[in-house]
Formats: sequence, structure tokens, C-alpha cells
Amino acid sequence: MNVKFNSLEIKFENPKIHKTPDEKFQMIYVRELLSEGRLANRVERLPSPVLMGMDKIRAKTLMGKYLVDFASSSSIHGLNHMTAPRRHIIERFLAALFIIAALASLILLSLTFWKRYQDDAIVIVLNHDYKHFTIKAPGVVICPQENVNEAIFPQVFKKYGLKDTIETRNFFRFISNATYETFNQTPEFNAVDSSKWLAILNDLKPNVVYRTFNNSKAKWIVTERGFCLTFNNYISPYSSFDYWENNSWTAISIPPEFPSYNYLKREITDQIRVKTHSVMLSIYPAGDVVNIKQKFYLCKRLSIVTIDVLVFEINSSDQVTQLSLRQRKCKFAEEGGLEMWPTYSLNACRLECTYKQIRKTCYCYPHFARPTPGVPTCNAAQLRCIAANWTQISLSDKKAAEECGCIPNCNTARYVEASYSSLDLKEGSPNEAVVTPTVIFPTDKYERKQIFGFNDFLASVGGAAGLFLGASVISFVEIFYFATLRLYWYKLKIINKVKQKFNN
Repeated sequence: MNVKFNSLEIKFENPKIHKTPDEKFQMIYVRELLSEGRLANRVERLPSPVLMGMDKIRAKTLMGKYLVDFASSSSIHGLNHMTAPRRHIIERFLAALFIIAALASLILLSLTFWKRYQDDAIVIVLNHDYKHFTIKAPGVVICPQENVNEAIFPQVFKKYGLKDTIETRNFFRFISNATYETFNQTPEFNAVDSSKWLAILNDLKPNVVYRTFNNSKAKWIVTERGFCLTFNNYISPYSSFDYWENNSWTAISIPPEFPSYNYLKREITDQIRVKTHSVMLSIYPAGDVVNIKQKFYLCKRLSIVTIDVLVFEINSSDQVTQLSLRQRKCKFAEEGGLEMWPTYSLNACRLECTYKQIRKTCYCYPHFARPTPGVPTCNAAQLRCIAANWTQISLSDKKAAEECGCIPNCNTARYVEASYSSLDLKEGSPNEAVVTPTVIFPTDKYERKQIFGFNDFLASVGGAAGLFLGASVISFVEIFYFATLRLYWYKLKIINKVKQKFNN
């Protein structure tokens, strides 16, 4: 075999044939020359650039390039498949379809979570820790059956320029105890304007003599049953004639000495002895107003009435106080929102709603409603109008909630009769109407608690975003960044390039 290298022709013989030392040296020399020649003629290969992620398609417009850059670098799963090159049209269609479906699912779930946060954020649970309960004493209202002091008719009528006639006496006897059901019997009376009826009835109030077991003092209030006495009600001034007459709107907080009971002092029993009148009695929450729909009991003189009631108290946790009205679906007393009372209660709202229906139907407020500027007080004919349309005026709880926004109190109590007994006393016994209301200490209380808060909402949306799009908070920060700062810098870069090209 002959090899030619740099004009030097070298002849190789069969390697198996024995060679002389000169021939061996010549052979090694040629091999070295061949190796150097190959190294000299070798083409140097440059290292390949390191690429991160997928390659991307080339967009034609500047905005297209920017969007491709965002999609290819975003941490949201699936977008990089839309910008990858050499993909079939069906692949791109499927990628877009799955991304849109995932985004739609995320939006629907997020709306569901938001609705739950807004509408189903709270739950009412039972608290069985009765040994640590503190129960407020209930309010008690008594309404005398004879609601005028006939002995002072002449003086009161003279004060208001009225003649002391049988007709005048009969009218004020009737109006002092008149209710919606009896308004149809209202006699015609025009001797004095109807706006003064309440003031006359206030002056004609009877002198009710009573005493209580715990020496509590009663206050006169105006109710739909006329003037009544109430015990253990810290908002009773809101319904008093003097409060209305002075046009007062001062809010009253719960007094620190307000009677309450705990497990160690759980005998919630009182006794009211009315020496001068037969009365109608009702038990209701201490922070509420009297409603004619609540249950009343008749207690005549020479009789003892014993009433045992169960109390169902509902309180709200501190978390509930931070929620919006829509979320908690209840109102606190200090939130107000009523036109006739500076505080809020469910019964006050329903009562005000009834008055508004009366005004809408008969164009007036009844005489036992708080006087309102611009709204006349019902005269005899308008009272008969109320009775004739009472079925239409009387609102159900559901209708009152819809028309007037009457929702429950966040903190309230409800009293349910457990037992009732009436015992007539023998002749010769004290001529008194004796009432013994007893509240059975509860072993359970209801409590409103937040079950789905804002943190739960964020966790739910974050989990759904990770499931459907593989996204996190950083992903949404990227969107904000590309839509603001990065876009601004990108436009600035393009403008500078255009200026340089124009200058050149």
C-alpha cells in the first residue's frame, strides 16, 4: 500500500512481513505526521446554546410578539402549548379548548365560593356549656283592663277644652282599650282633633298600685293595647309618651346593673301583685318592644296566675359582628335603620311596617304610633278604615321581611310557654291580681358562628386555580406585571428603536 503525504509517497508493505528497524521508524514517523494533519484540518465546533422551556412561534406583529412572549413564559399551565412551533392545528384547537374549559370551570367555582361566602357564611350551633351561661331577665308587660281614671275626667277634659259629657267619656273609655279588631266600633267624635287623643289618654292613665318580689320599678309605655306598665325593659323609654313628646332620639345602652342569672343563681322567679286592677300580662325579650301579636294572659283580681316559660336565647360570636348584613342575615340593635325608634329590633321593624301599611291604605298613623311630622293621626272614620282593611294591612312575617326588610336580631331571646295555671282565691283573700312568671334556666343556647370566612374563600379559589390551571398568586402577579410595567417598558423599547432607525 502506498500513502502520499505532503508530496512524500511512502510505501507500506504487509505488516505481517518482517520489517527492518529503518522501516519501522519510517512507519511511526508517518503515523505522527498523519495525526498532526488531521488535527490541523479539523473543523472546530461551537457549543450549542442552552434553551429553557419550549421553543415559541414567530409572531408577525409587535403586540403578537409580546403576547407570545407572555404565553411562553407564564407559569399558567397550557399557554406555552399555544405558542409552541410545529404543532398541528388540531393540537392547538384542543389546547385552546382545554384552557377555556379550565378557565370557565375556575370562574364558575369561584362564583360558587363567593356566593357561599356572601350567603352561607354562618351557621347556628348549640352551646351545651350551661354552667357558664348568663341569662338576662325577661321583660314583663302588664296592661290594665280599666285603662282610664274616671275620677279625673272633669279636670282633664277642662284642660283640653272639652265638655264633660257621656259621649266624651264613652269615647275615651273605648279608645283607651281599642285594638285593630275593635276599631270598626269606633264612635264618631269630632270635639277634639285626633292628634291630641294620645295626650288626653296619657293624662287619664289609671293609678295602678303594685309591688314586686324584687322591688323592680315599672314604666309606662304606649302599646297597641293602649298605655301599659313594663318591667325589666331597658329600651322602654323609646315607647314612652314623654320620650315622644320631647322628640328625643337618644340611644340607651344596657345598664350594667340589669338583672341576669347564671347556673349558681338560676331561680328566675318573680312575683307581681297588682292591688287595684285586673291586667293582661305578657313575657317578652328585655331589649324589644311590645307587639300585639305576642301572647297575653288575663289575670283577674282575686286570682293567682303562674306561668313557666322556656327561654331560647341566640347570641353571635365576635366573628359574626365583622360580617356584612347580607352575610350574617341579622341585625344588631345599635345598627338602627328604623324611622320611629333609635334602635333596631324585629318587633319594632314589624310594628313600623304595619304602620306604613296603615298609612298606605288609610292615609294616617293610629293614635298609639309615634307622632311623625307630615303624617296625620287617624280620626274615627280612618280607624274604621283600618278595621275594614285589617286583613290586607296585617302582614305575615315573610311579607314584612320582603316589604320592609325586617330580619331577626343577632342577639335575642324567645320565650315559649311550658305551663300555665290560674287559681281563683276565696272571698276574704287580698283583692289582688297575683302573677308569678318563672323562667326555666336553659341547658342549651344557640350561637351564630362563622363557618366559611374570607380565608376559606381564598383557599378554595386557590385550590381550584391550582387544579385547573396550575396557577398560584405568582401567576396572577405575572399577569399584572405583563399588563403594566412590562408592557410599558416594551413600548418604550420599541419607540427608542424607531427613533434610532429614523435618526440613522
